[in-house]
Amino acid sequence: VNLASALSSRDGDTVLVDLDTVSPAIAQRLDIPILPNLLTATDHVRRSRFGPDSVVAHSSGFDVIPGLANPKEWDALSLVDVGELLDALADEYSVTLTVVHQVLEDLAPLSGLEGRFDLGRHAVEEADEVIVATAGSPVGLVQALATIADVRSLTEAPIHVAVNRMPSDGFRRAEWSRELARTFSPASLWFLPTDSRVSEAAWDGRLPDRGRFRKAVRSMTRELTEQWVS
Repeated sequence: VNLASALSSRDGDTVLVDLDTVSPAIAQRLDIPILPNLLTATDHVRRSRFGPDSVVAHSSGFDVIPGLANPKEWDALSLVDVGELLDALADEYSVTLTVVHQVLEDLAPLSGLEGRFDLGRHAVEEADEVIVATAGSPVGLVQALATIADVRSLTEAPIHVAVNRMPSDGFRRAEWSRELARTFSPASLWFLPTDSRVSEAAWDGRLPDRGRFRKAVRSMTRELTEQWVS
């Protein structure tokens, strides 16, 4: 959500889409209505009536398409639905920022959950850039590497890594970077600091208006958008 805000202030029209069909949380994080949501937006695209009533306009300057009201509704959306929605958003907005679940496994038909992560997989396949967000810990590193492996199996797009709540200790940051580099060289690597303003803002359903985290996200956004221009 902070990245969406920073992108909207630099690149104009930005939409944040919650396509996490396992743990949708953008509506709760921003304290916005759950409707209209992903099902609403895809229905409007299908009926050729996508417009302002298909999204939630956030006060920070970007539009939001909240995720599913209930994750059990994941099979109500098809790959065609999501593909058509992403195409419509590309026509409507300068930047589409899509959040997907970290698990992108292609489940076997015999599992009974075939297609469970297909919407996220499709979004990754269509992405121009991928940002893997993880925690600043050894566990976060392991999870990031697993997600990166799944992403790379789906696309050759640049993969950036953003590490949240990373201790400021230089040795730990160097160790984290070194361990990541043993397996993968990201297009860019960002360490985002712990900032109490972020958790305070989350309780209020808003974005932090200042602080170390906000500054770091804006620096990351500036570098990313400069790369896009070049």
